[in-house]
Amino acid sequence: MPLREPKVKEKNSSSQRESIRLKEVHLVEAIIGIVIVLVLTAVVLAIVLMRENRRRTALTGAAADLDLTFEGRSKPAELLHPNSDWSLFNSGYSSHVWNLMRGQRADAKVEIFDFAYMTGLGRPRPVWQTVIKIESTKLDLPAFGLCPETALSRLAGTLGFHDINFDPFPRFSEAYNLLGSDEEAVRRAFTPDLLQYLKSHPGLCIEGAGNTLICYRDTARIKPEEIRSFLDTGVALYRKFLR
Repeated sequence: MPLREPKVKEKNSSSQRESIRLKEVHLVEAIIGIVIVLVLTAVVLAIVLMRENRRRTALTGAAADLDLTFEGRSKPAELLHPNSDWSLFNSGYSSHVWNLMRGQRADAKVEIFDFAYMTGLGRPRPVWQTVIKIESTKLDLPAFGLCPETALSRLAGTLGFHDINFDPFPRFSEAYNLLGSDEEAVRRAFTPDLLQYLKSHPGLCIEGAGNTLICYRDTARIKPEEIRSFLDTGVALYRKFLR
């Protein structure tokens, strides 16, 4: 009686070859997938770098036109006191500053820069904005933070104070949230002239303490061609806080 073992071995060998072939196909598909992801990532990074290089070049020109020095990248700790409690500079993680411009305006030290930080853990998301920082010995500001209603969560969570309203200016109080530890001092700082100015310039975020004032638009970077106007707004606010 003939033995059938060779056929069984042949069948097992065929199954092994098929299994190896499928593993090779899966490996090739995985490699192709990785290559596609790497290529797409490289394309995105190239686009981002090109965009940032164009912005840097445009801001370098804007700084020259405004008689400001362009100093490129720095660190947040070099711009504010390391123990600062201001909400913007305590937001998120992995924060950094770049496209830094420095100069003088109205007897005050002025800095304009792009500021970014990351939010979220599972799917991190960058948040960018352009900031004006003004320092002057002529300023003596109470600690405060002001932002439109949509940005309240960050300020309220950091400062932990209730909203300060002005009954004679209901539209201002509806549009903005103003927070501060010394309510009476904050009310004195926000004169009717300042409240009228802010009402006619919606969307601004302002934080102040002592001799320092910062101004920005929440989660928004200013276009290079609008830097002059943005600087004028910051200086106008600075002058309105002077006594």
